[in-house]
Amino acid sequence: MGACGVVVRDDIVLITRSPDDASEVLRRLDEEGSKAGLTINKTKTKVTRGAFSSRQPVLFHGVLLEDVSEYVYLGRLLNMENDIKPEIERRGRAGWAAYNSIKSVLEDTKDQKLRADLFNSTVLPALCYANET
Repeated sequence: MGACGVVVRDDIVLITRSPDDASEVLRRLDEEGSKAGLTINKTKTKVTRGAFSSRQPVLFHGVLLEDVSEYVYLGRLLNMENDIKPEIERRGRAGWAAYNSIKSVLEDTKDQKLRADLFNSTVLPALCYANET
């Protein structure tokens, strides 16, 4: 049987053997987390599946969790096809968005060091390190 992955908010990924196992692990995680005042957000929790995984729904407290083919984990777009092209495109968009946010300052500033510092501190992190912008 294929793996079933559940992405929970706050950068937790659960990998289980089946959707039933995923539901049970989520229930136990929620039970233990609630002792510390933590809750699992049902709308932000997503399910992704391997190619040979069961399509059986994953339920959490009676709520059907959304199946997704890709998700952002630790700032990187991941998908089940292991296709990096969408991530590269996303980084490019993030880089352009960061550039456009400082474009007017860059155009008005003649100081080359300041321009380079602005670019290096704003555009490069978005472009190279997959920061969420």
